[in-house]
Amino acid sequence: ETDPCRFPTDNVYLFGWSGTLSTTERRKAAENLYTELIELLKRYPRSTKLRIVTHSHGGNVVLNLPFIQKDKSIKVIVDELVLLACPVQQYTAPNLQDPMFKNIIALYSKTDILQIIDLQGLQKENHSQQKHGTLFSKRRFKEQNNLVQCRVRSRKRDLMHIEFVMSNFIQKLSNVLSAVHNQLNVFKDQHPDKNIIELQDLE
Repeated sequence: ETDPCRFPTDNVYLFGWSGTLSTTERRKAAENLYTELIELLKRYPRSTKLRIVTHSHGGNVVLNLPFIQKDKSIKVIVDELVLLACPVQQYTAPNLQDPMFKNIIALYSKTDILQIIDLQGLQKENHSQQKHGTLFSKRRFKEQNNLVQCRVRSRKRDLMHIEFVMSNFIQKLSNVLSAVHNQLNVFKDQHPDKNIIELQDLE
């Protein structure tokens, strides 16, 4: 409601899944998401832009979509993917380079323990990752041209995992995205840890 142009309420949709810490469950959720997106996009003109905003492993649900649609005749194109505190995992991180994702913004916090504590290497679906020393999830993705990564802080303090979905942050999300777009060239040329968005500066 704070930005009806970027987030018009008539065109905002919610997708939920179990949230289970399992690669298999996230893959199943991605299959359901693909089906719902195809049905949803049928209601809109082909020129309609699609923005997806995710939190935590919801980002990895979306990053499973390239696996799901690679053999499908109808392809979903995500014009802007916003990842909030997404655990970066070896299994899905490479999919960020899939052409279905046009522009990506990944927001994170350096003190967010929950983002990285998921023991991906111990999950039976990912046991091969343990051989490569990727027991824990990571905080940042590998750099690519259509990706910008930024830290988010509030009064000089990095956010906790849950704060990315609390009202204080959600109400400022549109302003956060605008701040990222306004500094896009600067942010892409320096280390992500230096790309800092201070929420109090957006008040």
